[in-house]
Amino acid sequence: MEKHEFDVAIIGSGVGGLCAGALLSHWGYKVLLMESTSRLGGRCSTEEIEGFKLSTGAVALHRGGAFEDICKEVGAELELVNMPHQFYRIGSIEGESYEMPSKGAIPALLDIVSSLEANRAKMLGHMAKEVAVGKVMNLFSRGVRGEEKAEDITFRDWLLKYTENDLAHKTFDSMACNVTSYHTYEVKASEMFALFARMGTYAALGVSSSGNEENMKSLEVVIRSNGGEVWTECPAQRIIVENGLAKGIIVQKDGNGVEIASRAVISNAGPTKTVKLAGEDNFENSYLDLIKKLNPVGMILVHVASDKPLCLERGELGGALLVGLRRLTSAFPLTNFSSELAPPGKHLLYCVGSSPSYLEPINLEEEIEQTTLDLRDQFPEFSRSGRILKCEVVYQELPQPGRVRIPRDTPIKNLYNVGDGVQALGEGGTSAAAESAKEVATIVKKRIKL
Repeated sequence: MEKHEFDVAIIGSGVGGLCAGALLSHWGYKVLLMESTSRLGGRCSTEEIEGFKLSTGAVALHRGGAFEDICKEVGAELELVNMPHQFYRIGSIEGESYEMPSKGAIPALLDIVSSLEANRAKMLGHMAKEVAVGKVMNLFSRGVRGEEKAEDITFRDWLLKYTENDLAHKTFDSMACNVTSYHTYEVKASEMFALFARMGTYAALGVSSSGNEENMKSLEVVIRSNGGEVWTECPAQRIIVENGLAKGIIVQKDGNGVEIASRAVISNAGPTKTVKLAGEDNFENSYLDLIKKLNPVGMILVHVASDKPLCLERGELGGALLVGLRRLTSAFPLTNFSSELAPPGKHLLYCVGSSPSYLEPINLEEEIEQTTLDLRDQFPEFSRSGRILKCEVVYQELPQPGRVRIPRDTPIKNLYNVGDGVQALGEGGTSAAAESAKEVATIVKKRIKL
């Protein structure tokens, strides 16, 4: 069997794997990063269909977070167009768009919700279920600061103590789905507070004008320029473990098995797959019990082509939170940011949605039907000139709501996890993956001396 030696072997080229590899190679370690597919970036990459550049998951990246910090440290080019505008579309049929202020967006939204409820109740002759905006925001702010005693309840149950306004609940549910992939009736109040506290530390959002894979390739350049290697279409077959110590990886390359000896192994394949690759017998039962508390949570991703703009038709550089729909929770008109993401004269809209519960099996045909109805209701031009290029359910391995987080350091010495499955409380998305990469790379740097 062909053999190679590296300081660090990394499985998977998602944000976590690439960031860890770029940092360690920048610090002088000889790194090998292996990716099972032909494309870098995992759920932060780009797929081309009919000349349209489609996101494989993440579409907008946080500015001022761990990912941007790592790119700056290692000298990787990061190309992003800032997203200065955020809109809310409220209502099931052709919802009106409301632009949110840069500060105080949530109370401004609740004021709108309260006003809409009052008008609706007046038309129907009902009593309005008003939102006590000041009271809700005061308690919400206390929760974000860690002062509100949320108890062990869901965010929906916490909010029900202060308002029964249906639109208010639907609004927070859309927010929760977008930042956690869970509904408010599934996620704990304490987790929502932690997430909003963390989100307040990010400067802005940005969209890549040429697709996310180009930014991922910039991290690949860092690894290669520092003497490391990146192998694509090379799936890991086994993590070599001897006497409780990770010693390397067996990988398939060009149809043959190759043995990689390394001083540390970092997995961006997800904790569940990492255990399988290393062998369950090498882990204690308490750790295996933690792994069983991870969920494969599905996000609905919809890519829509059209001859005319469907959303934010005046070309605003923004995204829209969709409130009260069957499935869709957000929409991003990507060609507003860059015309090169679509063929000449065409437009590309990217939408994200959530199924009713992560606990239930997802039927793709049903999701396509429901998201198509949402598109027709919200965007009238869709029926005239739009079509779905691709609708898929993309899974990510996440901790169950309210459960203990998985540590990034495993019971096997010098074996580490990065990515979604080991995100800390209050983190999510690409920023969480980058945070995990930074922590693990720092641990490796301390433990393994050059």
